[in-house]
Parts: sequence; C-alpha cells; structure tokens
Amino acid sequence: MNTSTGAVVAPDELHELLYAWETSEDVLGSIATSSDAAEVRQALFDPAAAAPTPAGRTIRDLRVAIGVIERILDTPEATAWGDSMEARSLPNGQSLSLRQHRLLALRSHLDWICSTFENMPNVFVTVR
Repeated sequence: MNTSTGAVVAPDELHELLYAWETSEDVLGSIATSSDAAEVRQALFDPAAAAPTPAGRTIRDLRVAIGVIERILDTPEATAWGDSMEARSLPNGQSLSLRQHRLLALRSHLDWICSTFENMPNVFVTVR
C-alpha cells in the first residue's frame, strides 16, 4: 500500500533499499561554472525523476552521468579542490580542515556503484 495515497501498489513497483550514500558536502561544489554544475545535475537527477517506475531508473543511467563528469574533469580549470566540512585534531591541539575534490570523489563513487551493482538483475537507482 502506498502510505501517501492509500492506493494498493503492484508487486513489481515495490523495491528494497540495497545501498544509500548520504553526504553532508555539496558534491557539485568543486565545479567552477553553473552551466557545468547544471549539466551534471541534469545527468544525475533527470533520468531518475522522469521514470515513473523503478524499472525505468537503471544503474546504466549513472554511466551517462559519469561521462559528463569525466568530460568536465578533463578540463583542469573547470573544477577545484576545496575545504571539507570535516576536520581533524592534531596532537598539538590545532585543527586541520581536510581538502577534497568533490566532483572527483563523486565520479569515483558512482563508478564504484556501477561496478558493484550494474550486472545484478532488478537493481534500480534513485538519486535525490
């Protein structure tokens, strides 16, 4: 049953969460231009939003997003390293802010998801 509408849901529309990645960082924060960020956002979110059923949201859609990210990463001035929200305490009592390349981290993570799940049957993607 759909708890929002009270309607009965067909069994082929049900799915179980296998993996979730939640980050407190803005994964698009290292992209220099708003047009490149919009292109990555579109590649990530539009395929999942457009599909009315889980079967329309495949892992292979993430490969398209990885291609967009790699094209942007191929232009060094299009992205930058930045300070992370995470910090480490040093033995001398000072704090060190960790640096990260958020888009590169996103690309690596998406590639891991694809490599891990793309050949499993009936695995679908939701990106929020």
